[in-house]
Amino acid sequence: MNKRMAAGLILLALLLTLCGCNRAQETSITVMSQNLRVDSSSDGEDNDVLYRSDRLIWLLEQYRPDVVGMQEYTSNWDFMLTDFLEESDYQIVFEYRAQGDQEATPILYNAKKLELESTEFFWLSETPEQESPSWDDGEGRRCRIATECVFKEKSTGIRFVHINTHFGLTTLSQSGGGALIHQRVKEKYADMPVFVTGDFNCQEGSEGYRNITEDGLLTDSFLLAEEFGNICGTFNGFKDDGGSAVIDFIFVTEKVSPGYYSVLNEKPEGKFVSDHFAVLTRNTVSR
Repeated sequence: MNKRMAAGLILLALLLTLCGCNRAQETSITVMSQNLRVDSSSDGEDNDVLYRSDRLIWLLEQYRPDVVGMQEYTSNWDFMLTDFLEESDYQIVFEYRAQGDQEATPILYNAKKLELESTEFFWLSETPEQESPSWDDGEGRRCRIATECVFKEKSTGIRFVHINTHFGLTTLSQSGGGALIHQRVKEKYADMPVFVTGDFNCQEGSEGYRNITEDGLLTDSFLLAEEFGNICGTFNGFKDDGGSAVIDFIFVTEKVSPGYYSVLNEKPEGKFVSDHFAVLTRNTVSR
């Protein structure tokens, strides 16, 4: 091999390496948050999980999110989604929030695209590392749990964090939950791309919302999005007029750039998926 050819090959290898590095600096991740609504006879036969599970599957197949934060996931939901999970690329990770209380805040993820590196669960309480009730969340003082996953995209090696939760109904529990999540992200993941999804049971400007977004570490993706699909309230209460309350959010750190935001108010065959509409964002995630 002459010197000119050798130099050319070295230059080509260098250019390919640089191009590869540039491509791997960012990737696209689609995120969804969906409160599923527990199975309740008071919602009417049409809104039984038996039927709504098919509508949820339709929504997932329509939008193909990479990760989904769900709330009010019960053993009934787990049973109804068994076949779908076995036949699709999705896997699910969750833990019920308390012994004898089979409700969870799972994260569903595309296992073909993403590698699950680690999972932790913590409780929205003064003792988050152990099963414990959430401040003053009602007379029964329910436990409120959060699921925390670290993912790596297989094709690029880019890592990101997804935290999913469901806030309580009182101002104190929402305030405490917001402060806890903000502190956790700041201490553990301040330099990483982070998504925080959930039904927060509070609106923009509330104490819980303000505590999450304190100092700009986490920002409501709606405020950052460049393009929008449907914009409406996220809590519909199984009513066509839906209302205007936005209580479901996707918060992100600075290494996430939401390019698209939409409230998914579709009704498959004219029927509701849940008493909440899903929120979906398409994002550019940087190293």
